[in-house]
Amino acid sequence: MTTATSQQKTTIIFNDGIYIGEIRSGKPHGSGRKIYKNGELYTGYWKDGQITGFGEHIDANGKTYEGDFQDGK
Repeated sequence: MTTATSQQKTTIIFNDGIYIGEIRSGKPHGSGRKIYKNGELYTGYWKDGQITGFGEHIDANGKTYEGDFQDGK
């Protein structure tokens, strides 16, 4: 994992993609976006590294889900 910080957002490079957004204790926490290597995209809220709260997920085929997520699901 690689981390770079700017004044407004932090970028973390994971094995499965890139996260851009807020962090806490080195994990995605708050508002952020993750672009996955497989073409998926999630934009929304995170808690302790897990997708949690309102967000939008677009899968690799373009199918979109917008709503509440809990514990990464």
